[in-house]
Amino acid sequence: MGCTRLTRRILQKHPRQDLVNILQELSENSRPVEERLSEIKELLQQHPDIVKYCGSQKYPAMHTAAINDESQVMELLIQHDADIEAKDATDHRTPLFFTITKQSIRCFQLLLEKGANVNAVGRDGKSVLHVAVEHNVKHGKMVRELIRRGASLKYTIVKSGYTPIHTAACIGDYELLKMFLKHDRNAANFCDRKGNVPLHLSAEKGHKYSCNILLQYGANIDVNNKMKETPLHLAVKGSFISTCEELLISHCNINSEDKDGNTALLSSTASNKRCSKDILELLLQHKADIYVKRPNGDSALHLAAKAGYPDKCLLLVQAGADCNLQNVNGMTPLHYATKKGFTECSAVILNLPLNGDSNQYFIPVNVLCEEEEEEEEEDEGKEKDVVCGGRAQCTVFHSSVDVNVKDNDGKMPIHYAVEKGSKECVMQLLKRKANIVIATPDGDTPLHLAARA
Repeated sequence: MGCTRLTRRILQKHPRQDLVNILQELSENSRPVEERLSEIKELLQQHPDIVKYCGSQKYPAMHTAAINDESQVMELLIQHDADIEAKDATDHRTPLFFTITKQSIRCFQLLLEKGANVNAVGRDGKSVLHVAVEHNVKHGKMVRELIRRGASLKYTIVKSGYTPIHTAACIGDYELLKMFLKHDRNAANFCDRKGNVPLHLSAEKGHKYSCNILLQYGANIDVNNKMKETPLHLAVKGSFISTCEELLISHCNINSEDKDGNTALLSSTASNKRCSKDILELLLQHKADIYVKRPNGDSALHLAAKAGYPDKCLLLVQAGADCNLQNVNGMTPLHYATKKGFTECSAVILNLPLNGDSNQYFIPVNVLCEEEEEEEEEDEGKEKDVVCGGRAQCTVFHSSVDVNVKDNDGKMPIHYAVEKGSKECVMQLLKRKANIVIATPDGDTPLHLAARA
């Protein structure tokens, strides 16, 4: 019955494109394969050239068979001179690519047996192996077979410079990473166009276990990319705390600087991502250098105060950050906090209670100085246990911050607080004996500025 229907179609003298589309329909699994095989054979005997042309789907019948895992159809097409390296009109991919994206195992094996090129490349520059990594299922069966048949681990995508191992590192497939590294240990240090090795990419995406595998196979933990970033820099930027921890316990250089002079500590301090505070705390636990500065002289405490992160200010002050450090503009962290009206940050730096609540202090534990004389008298012999902004109870100490230091413009923190109109910051500074009669180079004292406000 099927042959009769096909014969009628052919007798109607279809144009070639219609015949190509008919061949594609027959290459799908819409009807029993035995029925379709006889129709395909009859069609190709009368019109052998149609096996080479693309149908309405922009690819030849070989690709249709690959998509549907029709290995018997594919075998018949090959017997009638179908090209196993034919490319589709859109992505320039051979049938082998299609068997991988659709997980068509039977057609995949058939094409390999027929000698399909395992290093074929599509329009996007990805090789067969790149695509197999992206679509890996079945425990790497296809990837393993491609490698066995000579697929190159060194082939790079022109645009990105990614090798297949870069792709595996980026998606976090640690089983494939292990397979590649067993095949070629040097693959751990292949570089892409940005100078990233696979460890950079796994760290950047937060793939902790992939990082672990790469390190086991000899990846350089402190390798720099073209921006002089280490894997730790990228894990911190992505705010992946467990990946950061994996790198830290593997003894990476915690104080390595990138091209802009940023260490992991500086990056985590400046970051607004959700876990950045926890990462900062982790870095401090691992003894990151808190005195490191950007080229403009900004320390981590400058960055935290400038961005308005009181929790980070607290961690840094507790760790011993210098509250009086001036950058190239002569500004201290307190200058930034008061200039922007960040009252909680200035409270941390000055170690004052928040919003007048004497039971809520920010506490710098290892920056000690003498209490004011009257407070010393009042609290002599006592140790205060107070809540630090909802944190565990600790002992209160006062920080030795110079509230009257001038920046390069001749301004003290109180000048900025008055200009900002921040009553809270002004009151905090007065509490710490800020001088209200020192003038700027323009002759403005804080009182003058307040009068004009």
